[in-house]
Amino acid sequence: PTVPPSPAAAANTHLCCRYCRGAPAQKICLRCDTGCCQAHVGAHLQAAVSGSHLLIEAGDARAWSCAQHDAYRLLHCETDQVAVCRYCYYMGSHHGHSVCDLEVRRNEIRQMLMKQQERLSEREQDIEEQIYKLKTDKSVIEEKVLQLKEEVRLQYEKMRQILEEDLGKTLELIDKTRTKFCDENASQVHHLNERLEEAKKLLNSVQKMWDRTEDISFMKNTKSVKILLERTQACTGIGLPPPKFGHLQPKPFLSEIAKKEKHIRKLLEGTISPAVPFLQSVPAYTCSISNTAGEKRKHSAAFPMPTTSAVDNGFLETAGNVT
Repeated sequence: PTVPPSPAAAANTHLCCRYCRGAPAQKICLRCDTGCCQAHVGAHLQAAVSGSHLLIEAGDARAWSCAQHDAYRLLHCETDQVAVCRYCYYMGSHHGHSVCDLEVRRNEIRQMLMKQQERLSEREQDIEEQIYKLKTDKSVIEEKVLQLKEEVRLQYEKMRQILEEDLGKTLELIDKTRTKFCDENASQVHHLNERLEEAKKLLNSVQKMWDRTEDISFMKNTKSVKILLERTQACTGIGLPPPKFGHLQPKPFLSEIAKKEKHIRKLLEGTISPAVPFLQSVPAYTCSISNTAGEKRKHSAAFPMPTTSAVDNGFLETAGNVT
């Protein structure tokens, strides 16, 4: 069948403003198939039309014209993610594909990009908050470990002559456990930094894509938008793993040393081996994208000092975040 050419598409280089006499058109409305000068853009946008006006530069008219049917591409093919004309849909290569109005799809994409920007911004805040808490946790545990070492030294003063070698072994055990905790803490921070870098890069890409949506020309091919949305969904669709914080519980460890003081020669036959590790990292809470920065002010609650009546199996464990 014969397809009538679009007048503006067929002769866009000679199109004149419909509101002026002889003035060359600087803008072309794809919806109305007519041109207007810069001075009459406002008047044209106020004119009634089915849908919304789609203004482009006059020089871009041919780029928006279907090479096969010489008609403007006002539909968006969801199957191939490209702009097509109505004849391509009715009887051309896109016949039977899922299509929708170009402007409608453009607005949907803008809304999706806006939502992804918000989610990525929240994810960035969540990651930064966890990094802050982990670093704070490390400082608190380091300080408590130093306090524990001092208490151990005071007890060993009573057994200096026979416990000098054992003292070194005990401090080494504490340091090794502290090192293990620090390594776990650093590993968590490193992993979160990687996630943070990924989120920042995706946020930057989404912001750039958002800026591109100001110009309708980006709708010529939205494959990159689809790929970017899939990447951002993969980034934000999975929640952050809950951080593991340290919690110092020295009483069981110190109690065992006190027993060695009473039974010094018998106990020195072996090294101290706590039944339960005295420093470990355990999940504090389940992180969600709705976490707020206000939790930083509550962070001190995540490190409660052990009461004098509480006796646990290990002297340093990971405490849950109490909010």
